[in-house]
Amino acid sequence: ARVVAAPGNAGMGIERAAGVAADDVKALLRLCAERRPDLVVVGPEAPLAKDAATALREAGHRVCGPSAAAARIETDKAWAREFMQRNGVRGPRFAVAADPKELDAALSSLGGGGGAAPPVLKRVGLCAGKGVAVPAT
Repeated sequence: ARVVAAPGNAGMGIERAAGVAADDVKALLRLCAERRPDLVVVGPEAPLAKDAATALREAGHRVCGPSAAAARIETDKAWAREFMQRNGVRGPRFAVAADPKELDAALSSLGGGGGAAPPVLKRVGLCAGKGVAVPAT
């Protein structure tokens, strides 16, 4: 079996398609048309959000990876929390602030104090696991 990573990195020790960005769906489609893989694994959040898995499936490739709609539970945390709340999935209290001016009100709505855990702030958008902050105050 041969494994090709797009874009991959030198530390992987496998063939890389270094000129292909993971979230460039058209380039991934061209790469797969040229290489004709037995299986395409789509993992990072950016190509999932751009619906690379669906595009590859529609082009006739066998794909392991969810559609953008299914990946939304991972790529859109506000939507995910609202979905879970609507469907009775237990989780922490949350508030959504669509604008920085709404942040104080959103944080106040969560209560806190008296030994409560501090709030966790999650930035909107794809942050590659780095969009969270836990403020000291």
